Amino acid sequence: MGFGYLFLGYLVAFVLKLLASGLHLGALALLAGYGLMLCGLWRLKNYCRSFLWSVGLCGALLLTALYRLLVDLSGLFGWGLAPGGGVETAAAWAEFLLIMLFHAAWLSSVRELGMRVELKSISAAALRNAVILLLYAVVYILYALPLPALDGVRVYFNFSLNLLNLVWIVCNLLLLLSCAKNICPAGQEDPPPRRYKWGFLNRINDAFSANFRKAADSNREGIEGYLKKRQEKRRKKK
Repeated sequence: MGFGYLFLGYLVAFVLKLLASGLHLGALALLAGYGLMLCGLWRLKNYCRSFLWSVGLCGALLLTALYRLLVDLSGLFGWGLAPGGGVETAAAWAEFLLIMLFHAAWLSSVRELGMRVELKSISAAALRNAVILLLYAVVYILYALPLPALDGVRVYFNFSLNLLNLVWIVCNLLLLLSCAKNICPAGQEDPPPRRYKWGFLNRINDAFSANFRKAADSNREGIEGYLKKRQEKRRKKK
């Protein structure tokens, strides 16, 4: 459906990128991550049109990653393309704004899709992550603005920023994983297990598929029970 690509892309762009930066490959990780997310979002727009906003913003983020790659290569090979301090600051703020808008867009679409398929836990998680996004944005702006009045407490903003960033990334990964497991196109709720040449792989795959079906059935029963209780309450009110 697209959530698998979105999850993998998010993992690469916002987690593996931290490791790749130590090897001076952060821009390549961003390019790969944004590319995977763009593939997932392009598929998701077929099920929820509001994902088109995320597609456009992810495309813009691909351009910022390409810019980062050119800057890194310029420093490595001495091409003399490194921007000045003012350009770098403007690019950093533009990238920050695009990341915030991108997250706001896909979280809004996930919330909309979760409400459409009556998965209230996913809708609530998307709203929670949007609140964390807002807190992160406020702390980041306060930390980055050159205000002398904040110099004494800037170290506390730095700690809060790192903590919010960690919580934010983990919560988004868990949300995308939940979407990949619980939301699928109509008619594809129970795909047949893939068959392999080796028998032990088939046995492992069959066991995994059986456990996945049990979890899906349990989740479906919970939703049906909730809807029945809701209908009974409405009848009593009438």
